[in-house]
Amino acid sequence: MAPNDSAEPMGDLHVPGDWLTLREELAAGPPAVLVVGGSDSGKSTFCRWLAAEWAPKGGACWLIDADVGQSQLGPPATVGAAPVGSSEAAAFFAGDVSPRRVLPQMLAAFAEAVRAAREAAAKRIVVDTTGWTTGPDAVALKVAKAALLGEAHVVLIEREDELRAFRRAWRGLARFPVHRLEPVPEVRRRSPEERRANREAAFRASLEGAVECEIDLRRVAASGIGSLSLPRPSVPTGLLLGLNDAGGRLLSLGVLERLDPATGRLQCLCRAEAGAAAEVRFGRLLLDPDGTHTSVADGGGPP
Repeated sequence: MAPNDSAEPMGDLHVPGDWLTLREELAAGPPAVLVVGGSDSGKSTFCRWLAAEWAPKGGACWLIDADVGQSQLGPPATVGAAPVGSSEAAAFFAGDVSPRRVLPQMLAAFAEAVRAAREAAAKRIVVDTTGWTTGPDAVALKVAKAALLGEAHVVLIEREDELRAFRRAWRGLARFPVHRLEPVPEVRRRSPEERRANREAAFRASLEGAVECEIDLRRVAASGIGSLSLPRPSVPTGLLLGLNDAGGRLLSLGVLERLDPATGRLQCLCRAEAGAAAEVRFGRLLLDPDGTHTSVADGGGPP
């Protein structure tokens, strides 16, 4: 879309005129919007603005935050979902802050978030995605998310022509009309160090008030470490866990303290309500309660 000089204020951000024009275009056709763009392109700002614009105008609008590294609706390593205006968000465990290392788990968590929105009779869904846009796997992940939505407007936020592979992926498909926006100049770029510090703070907050819990893996659903045939003594201490209710919603993140291979009993640090978890999912990060984290998939290197 061509830039438009007219604008409206949104807090301390000036809403670009092409956002206003696009808002009207998105009101017709598919009821979902998938927003794609690199890091610090303004994806999250646009998604929050659009969802807030739609929320008072004709029913429930849900925001799905699939940015597992910088999530604003749930802890890191999860996909968050919430109706606009609600203080309660549901989170679905993906297990890593990098989607490229957990593609199946990422799509499963996203599918659960979409299901939650639709079961709540959402009339519109706005999806914020990660800033991973380089390479065929990044394209495949976004294409798969669009397929899980069934039909959706696709909004590409790009500085030049870096998202042409995404345009090719949906070219000519009526169920996925593609729109283009330029990044908002006011969006501040964040360094990798700042992003990591944000994740660490979010991990610490998610484990605030955590207690030691014991879970019998022989009595609950468990996934994420292969077939999980016990005894399995190789699961590392400090592994990130997702402790879910029977509907797949996250009750609490957990940090593995001990897994007894003889009895299948797992001890972890988590919020007290997760002691009654119906499902345990094993992640791909080693997490310290202070928020520091390293990747299991990369041999313990920084995520």
